[in-house]
Amino acid sequence: MPLKLFTPDMATLPTRPLRVTVRPDYRLSFNAEASRALQTAGIRSVRIFGDRTTKQVVLRPAPDDAPDGHLITYVKPSPHQIRASLEAAPFLRWLGYVPQTSTRYVVFKLPRRAFTFSLLAPPTSPTKEANHQ
Repeated sequence: MPLKLFTPDMATLPTRPLRVTVRPDYRLSFNAEASRALQTAGIRSVRIFGDRTTKQVVLRPAPDDAPDGHLITYVKPSPHQIRASLEAAPFLRWLGYVPQTSTRYVVFKLPRRAFTFSLLAPPTSPTKEANHQ
């Protein structure tokens, strides 16, 4: 059997956890794995759901033209990198969450159904503004 060169797009599971960083400028930034998962699933817009008591956040895919949809911004700093982010200021204020520093949270559902994370869960780590992925 001939050998095949392995490329990153051949992987079916992310190698690192999917993470969302809530930044002081009220943006939700997704790490490379989460960004790739969103883009691979063809998600360009999401509906944001939240629970003000548990601070649970759910992002579900939405049609691009949905009036209640929030567009995801994709940036490709290099051919092998991708970064996605989402403006969430009105939602985070409604939720009663004021980000003081950039804080990462692990996503515990995958994007075909929803990205789900809790702002009350212990963050995975505080981040430096220059280190958000």
